[in-house]
Amino acid sequence: TKRRGGDDFVMYLQQGNGSWYYFKYQKGTMAVISSDLLFNNAIKEGQEKVSKIKDDYRLRIASISDRNKFVRAQKQVTE
Repeated sequence: TKRRGGDDFVMYLQQGNGSWYYFKYQKGTMAVISSDLLFNNAIKEGQEKVSKIKDDYRLRIASISDRNKFVRAQKQVTE
């Protein structure tokens, strides 16, 4: 999405078995959440390390409501 304050990028991957991954990049921050708890724990454990390495890039765990809003919006577009 092109915005005046900077571009946003969202990628949502869903597998046939029901597992999913949600990524949103906005203003130097990558927010990530998944149905895979091991993946989420790896993000939580690594987010400080990644953010310390790069001053202009942050990694954080996204909220489930961010993912749900995106999925609802996509369903409305396809209906």
